[in-house]
Amino acid sequence: MFDLKRFRKDKRLTQTVICEITGYSQGSISNIERGSFDISPEALDILVEKFGDDVRDYINDEPLQNFNNISNLQQETINSLQETIKSQQRTIENLSETIKNLTTK
Repeated sequence: MFDLKRFRKDKRLTQTVICEITGYSQGSISNIERGSFDISPEALDILVEKFGDDVRDYINDEPLQNFNNISNLQQETINSLQETIKSQQRTIENLSETIKNLTTK
């Protein structure tokens, strides 16, 4: 994730200037700075072109951490769904056994 706010403050730029450079709206810049979403690769390239390679110093590995959190959440969901399926299979087996017993009487 690109730390746009820190970059902007370090370079003493306003959000308006960043808007003019990247083509983003003020709201988008605000959302990026809050971490709601990341800057596009194209906008990052524009900043690198304008300010040089040190722009990349403001990129951190947070998305990888978020990816791991998502993966953990997905695994928990999968485990929960597997338990639900097992429970439903047992219910079906029990109902099948009950129906079998009722029809044989």
